[in-house]
Order: sequence, then structure tokens, then C-alpha cells
Amino acid sequence: MNTDTDDDDTSPVLSPNLRTQFGPRTTLVRGFPSKSGIYLLRDAGPVEPEFLSLDRFHETLRSDEPAEEDAFCQRMRGMGAQWFENEREADERSPPKVRDGKRVGKIEVWLGWPQSGGIWVLEIEEFEGARRGVGGRIKNAKSMEERCRFIEMLGGVFFSDRKDCELAKDIVFEVEDE
Repeated sequence: MNTDTDDDDTSPVLSPNLRTQFGPRTTLVRGFPSKSGIYLLRDAGPVEPEFLSLDRFHETLRSDEPAEEDAFCQRMRGMGAQWFENEREADERSPPKVRDGKRVGKIEVWLGWPQSGGIWVLEIEEFEGARRGVGGRIKNAKSMEERCRFIEMLGGVFFSDRKDCELAKDIVFEVEDE
């Protein structure tokens, strides 16, 4: 993995080789799987870069090794990253949805990986999440353990074996014995 530490570069152009992009209020993390497409993790706070072994203050370049980049994408998925065919698809906004006469949004998914193993999962409709301040609370976590505690406090579900969790059963962080 390469790290770009040139602090003099103020170019607003996003390089196709950057894993991280720092905006005025948020950090975008990108992964480039060998299968094509792109994984995006929007609005990354301090926990996500730490979990992904990224520098929180300097841009990080994608790996030249496909296997390493695929492993990075798997870890991104573990933080809730979404796959898109391309960044243009990711930028397109879908119109609001209506169910039973009420506006409903997408389901937000928050994942936490405690040191003791397992996975914490919180699934919440985006408008309810906004009403309860879910994103802001979870983003205030200083560590993965604290993130897990917030997910639990906000009504998350714990799975002692990630393979029992539909959202995480196919996420592989390293080569596992079958």
C-alpha cells in the first residue's frame, strides 16, 4: 500500500487511484475490486480508517496488487460499504419512496466488530435514524469497541458468529479454513 504524503497538493481532482478523499465535512473511502466496479464508504469517521488501516490525515493510494485490493474491499464491506458499477451510478439519487402513504428512505446498516469476536448489526430506516441521531452518535465513537457499545445501546443485534448474520456471512477478512 502506498501513502501520498505531499501536503502541498491542493488539487480538487479525485485521482482514480485514491482510496481516500477528504471533503470539507467528511471522508470518502473507495475500494477497487478485481471483479470491476467500486466500493464506496461515505462519511467515514475516525473508526473506519483505523479499522481499514488507513491514514486518517493523508490520502492513501489503492494497492497495485489485485488480491490486496480485494482483501481491502472485503474489510470495507465489513464497515457497510456499498458496491456500484461506477461512481456515476453511486452519485445518482433515487426519488423518495412512499409506503402506506408515508415517505420512507433506504435502510441504513451499521456494523461493529468487537475484539472478542462476533458482529453487532443495527439496521434502521434512514429517516428514523436521522430522527434518533443514530449516525452522529455512532460516528462519535473513538474506537471499534465504543462503536459496538453504541450499536447495542441503539437497539443493534449481536451475532456471536458472523456467518449467522445474513449481511456479513460472506465477508472474508483473511483466508479461512473451511
